[in-house]
Amino acid sequence: MKIALKCLAAITSLLIGLSVSAQTQEQYHYKPKDQALYDTIVHMDSVYFTAYNTCDMTTQADIYADDLEFYHDANGLSTNKQALLKAPQRKYLRQGLSSIG
Repeated sequence: MKIALKCLAAITSLLIGLSVSAQTQEQYHYKPKDQALYDTIVHMDSVYFTAYNTCDMTTQADIYADDLEFYHDANGLSTNKQALLKAPQRKYLRQGLSSIG
């Protein structure tokens, strides 16, 4: 019985210690090695996903390279820029909508 109580006390002390330690550690903040590159990536990420989410096909066309390779988890590999740009239009037409933008 004494051994069980000692084990319980040790485990409780360990858990309390870990809890306090986790609460007092500083949070990690990412610091990029190249701030200009990081800023460009963040900006272009925002430009692309705003265009994607609003179906701005002109901006998407400006971003996509002519020799793009895009892999979709449902449709597989696409290497045709124009086909990729027309895919949302076909989806909207299948859904009975007249326009995507």
